[in-house]
Amino acid sequence: MRHSVAIILNKEVGGVNQYVNGLCSKLEENEIAYELILLVYENELNRISELRHFHQGRAVTAIQLFSYNSNYSNAKLLCDFISSRAFDSVIANDCFELGMLQFLRIKVCVVFILHGDYSYYYNGAIENGNIIDCCICVSPIISKKLRARKIKTEIILVPPIVSRGLAFSRKELNLRPKRVTFIGRPDEGKGFHIIKELISLSTKLQYPIRWQIILGGIEQELSVGNNTEVYWNIRNEKVIDLLNNSDFFILPSRAEGFPVSVIEALYAGNLCIVSNLEIFQLLFSNNDCGVVINTEDALEYWKHLSYYLENTTEWDKIISNVRLGYWEKYLNKNGIVDFVEFLVETNKKNIDLSERKSRFNNNFLFFNLKRLVYNNPCFQNRIFRFIIAKS
Repeated sequence: MRHSVAIILNKEVGGVNQYVNGLCSKLEENEIAYELILLVYENELNRISELRHFHQGRAVTAIQLFSYNSNYSNAKLLCDFISSRAFDSVIANDCFELGMLQFLRIKVCVVFILHGDYSYYYNGAIENGNIIDCCICVSPIISKKLRARKIKTEIILVPPIVSRGLAFSRKELNLRPKRVTFIGRPDEGKGFHIIKELISLSTKLQYPIRWQIILGGIEQELSVGNNTEVYWNIRNEKVIDLLNNSDFFILPSRAEGFPVSVIEALYAGNLCIVSNLEIFQLLFSNNDCGVVINTEDALEYWKHLSYYLENTTEWDKIISNVRLGYWEKYLNKNGIVDFVEFLVETNKKNIDLSERKSRFNNNFLFFNLKRLVYNNPCFQNRIFRFIIAKS
């Protein structure tokens, strides 16, 4: 019997959806049917066309939720759709849809992808552990931390999948203006405030740099110089073209899982200058394939960027290491094989969900009791609070 999967998309164009694109390509190779599903409220309908464009022609089915509906009504819209399509598995990319599946105890195999090294994802996996059959971790850092939490579910490491069939270029620094690329959201979480300072510095010092700023999310006016090209919500083919014409990639992010953009930048022969997150420390150990910056000071980023701009021999040394692919050992290419095997095996056996129902009821009861106790001043008895906390 052919396995069928419902993949619930993130609403934002960006890294999560790019990860899903790579996952879809592998599902197609293994002849596993899937459907992309987007949950949108009435004020988010513009996201439908954006996501359909981003997902490279793949069909995206939109389910409209209503802000005036109860949580039960909205959850039922999703669960009724999944039941009507008779999916074998549901892949959740966010805790939002996990809560909806939890609410109605839907009887399918549930897979949760942890895209970031944040408490949000770890807590979501733990709080919904009774309905999750498999957790996908996008980096070895996330996998290690999730296992340390003793979660009782299958855990599979599946780093981002980037097609090596793309024609990545090989370049050398020369007298032309150097190109520096940033990919992310225009917020401080992604370090965009540092990028703006770097653009300003390069303009002030009249460095021959062209900035390529690739952004996701709701378009807005940005104050940038004449040496900057800004792209919003573009498809991956265009991203690859821009990276192929780029020499440096900068990501001063405060938190990440395993950014697809960094892997693509490496394949495209860019020197990466990144923040000191655990995944980057692992990927660029000893700075042999990239540069890790230990501060949020824009001047420190500029110091390293300007050094390699002026010392092309040093740039060549790092790019040579990048091309040797030392960093590829962290991509765990067997992970997707393990995940496909998990889906196939799940389809062969009937999952007994009788325990899931009883465990859900207990979790749901105590979750609401905790909210009642901690949010209501009428329930401030220390003994009662202690009993609830220990549940």
